[in-house]
Amino acid sequence: NETLRGDIDVETLRVTQVDDLGLGIVEAEDLPSVLYVEEGGMNYVGRYAKRMSAVYKSRVIKESKRSLASGQKWTIDGKEYAPDKVASFYLDVLKKQAEKYYNGEKIDSAVITIPANFHFQQQQETRNAAVLAGFDPDKVYMLPEPTAALIDFLNEEEKKTPEARRIDLSKGSKKLLVFDLGGGTCDVSILQVSENANKAFSITELSV
Repeated sequence: NETLRGDIDVETLRVTQVDDLGLGIVEAEDLPSVLYVEEGGMNYVGRYAKRMSAVYKSRVIKESKRSLASGQKWTIDGKEYAPDKVASFYLDVLKKQAEKYYNGEKIDSAVITIPANFHFQQQQETRNAAVLAGFDPDKVYMLPEPTAALIDFLNEEEKKTPEARRIDLSKGSKKLLVFDLGGGTCDVSILQVSENANKAFSITELSV
């Protein structure tokens, strides 16, 4: 499974969301993956939802990613919420924020990073969440989180002169062990990195 690198400009967008107290709007680079269903059916995701988990625990769903493909569902006010549906609320917010940032341009494609050990059904439910959020099913791509972390690292390496790089590939490819430490998880992948004829990095996943 080979990924060829090219020039990539990384930009982190700030996400508009309801603040912790539910009194105003804030912008932040993170969006907590927490859903709060208010009485009456109004849905909130992000900081306010995270805070409400300590107030109305029965109306809050969090850590739903771990339940993908498990068959688990949550019921709030008689309505069932499956993990992929919950995930779609987060992706919907991010999609709309990106479209707003790009002056209303429609965004129907996404690359979603996933745990390295996600099996086929978990990947399918992740894809379904993206489709529910409005992304084109043929334009949804998934990338193991350790691989994504290495791509980001190599992107910064590629901007440096060869002598300033922390990985020397002048004598051939290298095998790297990449750890991805998340919230209660640890993903490990073995990746091979080499340099192609155009001096760009090439990544091959050996084990995820």
